[in-house]
Amino acid sequence: MHEPAVGVWANHNKYRKQVELVQKLEKPYLLLSWIREPVSRCISAYYYFEVFGPHRNYSSSADLLKYMRTKCRDEQF
Repeated sequence: MHEPAVGVWANHNKYRKQVELVQKLEKPYLLLSWIREPVSRCISAYYYFEVFGPHRNYSSSADLLKYMRTKCRDEQF
């Protein structure tokens, strides 16, 4: 049985954690990252986690602004 020449591993970890995991691989690797525009990413996370998520809360513009001020503050919330 031969081993595949290429493998794919997708993950949503923070960069620092991802590098630690990838460096443990035995085969050569290429680490590729996509970086989203921060404001649209924050708004997307708000609707995913707060509005359409398991709690399905009604939202207002004030709720969105509060979320952005409290949750979207670090490099990769």
